[in-house]
Amino acid sequence: EYQDTNRLQASILTALKPDGSGLTVVGDDAQSIYSFRAAEVRNILDFPKQFARQASIVTLERNYRSTETILAAANAVIGEASERFTKNLWSERRSSEKPLLVSVRDEAEQASYVCQAILAEREAGTALKSQAVLFRASHHSGPLEIELTRRNIPFVKFGGLKFLDAAHVKDMLAVLRFAENPRDRVAGFRVLQLLPGIGP
Repeated sequence: EYQDTNRLQASILTALKPDGSGLTVVGDDAQSIYSFRAAEVRNILDFPKQFARQASIVTLERNYRSTETILAAANAVIGEASERFTKNLWSERRSSEKPLLVSVRDEAEQASYVCQAILAEREAGTALKSQAVLFRASHHSGPLEIELTRRNIPFVKFGGLKFLDAAHVKDMLAVLRFAENPRDRVAGFRVLQLLPGIGP
């Protein structure tokens, strides 16, 4: 995923093969999503012309997961990029359903819309276990989890908190910190919250 490398990583790679011979990178300029981690899409865009002998570009356009209608929408969005490698994603998978763009005011309205769509699909014959909601990161699922629970719609969440963010792990670490240092007020307060009659 060369589009997600930063300048330092790219310079290390090119230092290994300054003339570029035998060097191959794989990536997709349309999937550059790690700029918040200093990833630089220029690394992949500039790579083919970086060496005296221009690199060959092999474009993989066939998609095995999505349908033509989804890829048509993706191609339209990708086509708006000011600079990009030319590609036209396609699939042999057909579908009469078209992707929707839904505008909502806030996360609560979004959660309500998704719940209504889930229930409508269930009424149309799609079992709940055959439906999924995908999030970029698990912490974005909170409002939907609350709305699903409020409406008594059963769900299973895959992924979730980081290990150290889980309440029971924080509790155990607080116990250990307090045992090590009885003057640690933050750890002591958390430990007290665990005791019957003191905590919740």
